[in-house]
Amino acid sequence: MRIWIVIAVLAGLGAQRLPAQGPEATVEQAMHGYATALKEGTPEQIAAFYAKDGELLLPGLAELKGPEAIRAFLAPMASAVEVESVAVTTDFVEVHGDSADLWGTYRQVAGEKGKPRQTYGGRYAALWRREADGRWRLARLMMQPGSAGKP
Repeated sequence: MRIWIVIAVLAGLGAQRLPAQGPEATVEQAMHGYATALKEGTPEQIAAFYAKDGELLLPGLAELKGPEAIRAFLAPMASAVEVESVAVTTDFVEVHGDSADLWGTYRQVAGEKGKPRQTYGGRYAALWRREADGRWRLARLMMQPGSAGKP
């Protein structure tokens, strides 16, 4: 019942968002840090956001499991693609002890170097886990392409 109340409130707010507080804010900041790394970071920096057994799930691809598999997937793209911008918007975040569910939308403007940029967007669902060092890392991130509009 509680989740339906949250969804109803968020739907009623439209583009406005409730300010995050406490651990929810920390998880949301981690997601924004991940988005910044996608734009400005190296494949190693992006992969460091994932837990040792973390998964990246992209449509049409086999699951990428663990930071090394994610880094290896991203490495060839780093020299071929320019990312102009990445934005994420949180629709829902809920923390349960050392795990957190975060749902939202993303928008990315990117393209092959020397070619026109394209806008990509859609929804994401992220499962974050607070590890022994206190840092939140991605246990699972699922991207679902869709509308390329603003998040």
